[in-house]
Amino acid sequence: TEPDWTRQDWVAFQGASYFRAIGADGQYGLSARGILIDAAVAGLPEEFPDFREFYIEQQPGSTPDTPVTICALLDGPSVTGAYRFRITRGLDRSKGVIMEIEARVFLRKSVSRLGLIPLTSMFWYGEYGKGRMQDWRPEVHDSDGLAMWAGSGERIWRPINNPPRVMANSFFSPSVKGFGLMQRERDFQQYQDDGVFYEKRASAWIEPIGDWGEGAVTLIELPTNDEIHDNIVAFWVPQGPAQAGARYDIAYKLSWVKDCPVPPIAASFIATRIGAGGIPGQPRPKDVVKIVCDFDGLGMEGLARGPDVSVTASTSRGTVSNSSVYPVVGTDYWRAMFDLDFSMLAETDDEAIDLRMFVEAKGEAKTETWLGQLFPSQLRRLLAQHG
Repeated sequence: TEPDWTRQDWVAFQGASYFRAIGADGQYGLSARGILIDAAVAGLPEEFPDFREFYIEQQPGSTPDTPVTICALLDGPSVTGAYRFRITRGLDRSKGVIMEIEARVFLRKSVSRLGLIPLTSMFWYGEYGKGRMQDWRPEVHDSDGLAMWAGSGERIWRPINNPPRVMANSFFSPSVKGFGLMQRERDFQQYQDDGVFYEKRASAWIEPIGDWGEGAVTLIELPTNDEIHDNIVAFWVPQGPAQAGARYDIAYKLSWVKDCPVPPIAASFIATRIGAGGIPGQPRPKDVVKIVCDFDGLGMEGLARGPDVSVTASTSRGTVSNSSVYPVVGTDYWRAMFDLDFSMLAETDDEAIDLRMFVEAKGEAKTETWLGQLFPSQLRRLLAQHG
């Protein structure tokens, strides 16, 4: 039977500056951290500051939905700081766990990469990836994408990848409105894991309290060959160098939920698949893949397949062609697809290919913006699996 929501363990501080909470399905998953210091910087070891002391505010006569206040002292060779967590688990389980966090951080030393408000997760493989040839389960991940709400108002979905080498990508977004690592795939059939229940893993959404000003959301992806490694990190990087003596005042709301708590304004992408490009029944062209992205039908009511609805796709390398978009028969969602031809790239060239795509109707964007990053070696391996 399902555990009693009001009596279940629901928040954990895990060592170093890691912490996490359960989501609406009562399941732990990804983690957050107090701070990130020099992650994935060539030639430098990552530093892991600790929450060394905790102070829990006593609230006599509290009920299950009374906020819990925890203060924590952060300490490390390069940083020190004070954090206040105001944590609420409501009686309405569907709202998950909400944390309002304030922090004041001081740098003792200059650091090469300072990450504020980091989230840490695991992604081995999803609808595609080499892990599918090594494991019996269709998908294995705690999160499947980075969602962003840019200061401009643009909604962005970046599927997570398991890259051939360590990658760090920054998405400049002054006055960002929010970002988070999401677990959008919620169908047990897509995981088939009745031991750890990946379909129940919490998503985490970060919303600034106040204006954070200039900066970027950064995503680090590390290659992994197993589900035991946390290989994904997303965090906020304020503009300017992180120098000794600098002070950072941080305030944000962190929601541990099933889905993004911000209502969507356009259709959301729910799956990304990759296969052989070209036309079925005809010889498949060398080094051409077909990228297929499913999205829900929000805002697509009254539209049908035809010239009024189109895919707008671009790539940093190679060429895109053969795009199409249509409602999937017998479902309530749509499908957008296009071919990516990377045959002009040398066999030794494995630089990243950055993709951007959205669906529009009569000049109006009808979906969030889908961003993808793939590698020629990764795509050739996938094509080899297709035979």
